[in-house]
Amino acid sequence: MTSAVGIGVGGALIAVLLIMLLSSKELISSTTLNSPKIKKAMNLAIMPLLAVFVLDVAYMVMM
Repeated sequence: MTSAVGIGVGGALIAVLLIMLLSSKELISSTTLNSPKIKKAMNLAIMPLLAVFVLDVAYMVMM
């Protein structure tokens, strides 16, 4: 069972984590640590969070 408050808190947590990962990916891409393995690892962490964020926004809009 979920409530609107729980969804909002989860959505905020996902948004903060997504922003942190996206900014880390951008910073890493401009350093010497830029390698295909790191890019793939960052994408593997970002894509599921991005999907959940989009679904959360769609749910909030439809609610």
